[in-house]
Amino acid sequence: MLRFFRYYLPPLILAAIILSAANDRLSSEETGQTLVSILGAFFQAALHPDAYEALNFVMRKAAHLTEYGLLAALAFRALRAEQRGWRFGWGAGALSYVIAVASADEWLQSRTLLRTGTPADVVVDACGAIVVLLVIRNRALH
Repeated sequence: MLRFFRYYLPPLILAAIILSAANDRLSSEETGQTLVSILGAFFQAALHPDAYEALNFVMRKAAHLTEYGLLAALAFRALRAEQRGWRFGWGAGALSYVIAVASADEWLQSRTLLRTGTPADVVVDACGAIVVLLVIRNRALH
């Protein structure tokens, strides 16, 4: 039971958090308004609306890369458990888990009013996972 709590529960909790955020509260419009408020508090001059839109886009994609990279690391850790090193199966399993969660996330987003679920975002999410898994692999082999 301790093994479950230590290794398997963290990626399940993160997946639940990710999937619970697939709602209109975190739509591009909502995060864009938050970004305008934050930047407006720090800078006197207003940015061009296109600049806000571009910054919002970059920040949202960076968040995708980060959250799914972390999910991949947690899934890899769960599959490896107390063992050391790198095995292709652990990496492939972690990547499969990320793709499954990302696909479910995009499907849920496609069911909302303000968000769109796209296969391209699953690819972005998988890229975040692959980068982290490559870092893990590199560290394990050196």
